[in-house]
Amino acid sequence: MEIILEVEIKGKLFDLKAKPIVDAIKRSVQTLVEKGEGKLFERLRARPAGVFLSVAEAGKKATKGHYYRNIQGKVEGLWGVIRDGNVIYGSWLEGIGSRNITTRFKGYHSFRLTAQELQQEAPKIVRKQVEQAMRELNQ
Repeated sequence: MEIILEVEIKGKLFDLKAKPIVDAIKRSVQTLVEKGEGKLFERLRARPAGVFLSVAEAGKKATKGHYYRNIQGKVEGLWGVIRDGNVIYGSWLEGIGSRNITTRFKGYHSFRLTAQELQQEAPKIVRKQVEQAMRELNQ
């Protein structure tokens, strides 16, 4: 599972000569990746009562957090990605695996929901960073 964040910039304003603007967009991508990781960690954390059982409640059957530990974000320039480290049961946990069709478990949809939330937050985050860069350029 992965969430890919990519920013496409066009126009004279975003010429590489406007380095503060490009840097602002890079910071925006970094912020979005960090927020996405945080949201996934929150969704996938073990809960005392709920979807995931705590170690005390589940005993030896409890998860030790292997999936949780494999969530990792990476940023390169204007491109960012959040992955689950290709854990073999990731598609099943997300609800898009072939086994989800034959079992009652339909998945947590953690990556899909996180991607949707980031899509809604992205314009505000980018706008804030670019406005800051524009103020710096106008000084």
